[in-house]
Amino acid sequence: MTAKPFDLGAAILHFFNCLGRNPRGAIWIGICQLVLIGVLSAVSLYILWPAFVGVFELVAADANGTLDDDEVLGRLLGIFGPFFGFFMLSIPVGIMASLSIQAAWLRYLTKGEVKPLIPFRFGGDEVRLLGVNVMYVVMAVVGYAGIIVVALVAGVGGAVAGEASGNAGVTGGAVFLAVMLVLITLGAVLVLAVKLASAPAMTIREGEFRFFESWTATKGVFWKMLVAYLAVWVMMMVVSSVVGVVTQMILLGLFMPLIEMLEPMTGTEDPQIVFDAFLAAVSTPGAIIGLVVAFLVSYAGQIMMEAMWHSVGAYNAIRNDDDASAETDASHLDKDHPLGASPSEG
Repeated sequence: MTAKPFDLGAAILHFFNCLGRNPRGAIWIGICQLVLIGVLSAVSLYILWPAFVGVFELVAADANGTLDDDEVLGRLLGIFGPFFGFFMLSIPVGIMASLSIQAAWLRYLTKGEVKPLIPFRFGGDEVRLLGVNVMYVVMAVVGYAGIIVVALVAGVGGAVAGEASGNAGVTGGAVFLAVMLVLITLGAVLVLAVKLASAPAMTIREGEFRFFESWTATKGVFWKMLVAYLAVWVMMMVVSSVVGVVTQMILLGLFMPLIEMLEPMTGTEDPQIVFDAFLAAVSTPGAIIGLVVAFLVSYAGQIMMEAMWHSVGAYNAIRNDDDASAETDASHLDKDHPLGASPSEG
């Protein structure tokens, strides 16, 4: 069977189409993601709070000019040294959480599937996604190194040619050539990024590791996918701007009394005064509620933008599936799901 034609509008609006078919599924994944990230952040803050306090105290002491550079470095190592094990543990935990969240959204966007109860898992899908993301990292490192090498070779070559000829025109031509080579390399990286963008979604939809297969899946639709990603990026910037304005208004109202108190200070006061004022400002119930609301608004916007960005590759994975007529139907929620069972038909 052949893949369906690429519908640009459907690709751009794929996330919203899925949202319209099954809003409860998206809301539940978003809620669980907020809870997961919130719990991990709260645990990290609780464990690292002594280190934060130590850094504030170090800044206050250093502001008085009583510490030299070696002493500052030594005290920083003393502050963060006890938490080295926590930092090492946080890396695999963070990777597992990220992969679980990515897989949950891709299941929703490519198969219309929301796992019962907690939508996050760590199994075959997530392990395969780890492989895909490792391949992305390898390609990114190779691409970055390629750009650096091309720029250095072209620049050094141009400088040598200009020095040897003593002709400013040769030097200018070499610089122009170097710029063009870098732009061409950047263009090649962009092509690779778009051509391989469907790999995570194809991996989840087909249940097998997919990476270079994404190159074939974008055959003949590269420019449409590029336009779709640009359009989604613009929408994400709009969402980001709205979220940014809302959070800034919340934080401005929250810290306005602190700003008014600090404004008349000349900068010669004891830094401990500023530190104590800051702690007092963020310790009130109103401040805590405001910070929580700002976090929820900010991260809810982040969740929406992540899902939107995944949606273009997800649409192409569905379009390219062997079952070319397949669509993402509304997810079926079991009777034991926290949001309730999906309604019966007929």
